This record gives sequence, C-alpha cells and structure tokens, in this order.
Amino acid sequence: MTEEQALRQIKRGSQDALAWFIDRYGSYVSAIIRGIFGTALTESDVEETASDVFFSLWNNAEKVRSGAARPWLSAVARNAARDRLRRSSRCRRTRSSQTTAHRKRR
Repeated sequence: MTEEQALRQIKRGSQDALAWFIDRYGSYVSAIIRGIFGTALTESDVEETASDVFFSLWNNAEKVRSGAARPWLSAVARNAARDRLRRSSRCRRTRSSQTTAHRKRR
C-alpha cells in the first residue's frame, strides 16, 4: 500500500489503513516524543502520546496532503509531546504547592 492509498482509505474509515500508518511511522513518532520528554515522563506516557497522534490522524486525515504524512505526523507529535509535558509540569507544581500549603497549616 502507498501513503496516498492509505490516506484515501483512512478517510473512508479503514482501520487497516490506520494500522499501516502506525506500522510505518510508529517508531518515528515515538522517537520524536521521547526526544521531547527526555527522562521527565515514562514510556507509558510516550505510548499514550503516540496513540493521541495517530488518533489525530484518524480524525484529521482530510487535512493531510498526499506525500506529507511524515511531516504532518512530526508536527502533531511535537505539539502533543510539548502539551503533555506542560500539563505534567503544571500538575507537579500544583501538587507541590498543595503539599507546601498543607505543611504550613500544621
């Protein structure tokens, strides 16, 4: 299957076409995410974020130009990883400030 064929099929709801993209680009997407996460988040976070990237492809396949899936996936992976890292960082800061506030009340 070619990328163009897979895009056409995914637009029609083909799960096999989505699987083709995951097989072809899954390692690439995960590597981008891992590079942004560094050691800040777990492998489970990498997998979940990669899943979000391919879910985005499923929902937005009509926006992907033929021959441009790799750069599209790269941009979505970078943005998803950065968003996840920001959310994680905010959660840690919130928990830390709540713990500090609790300690001060004692």
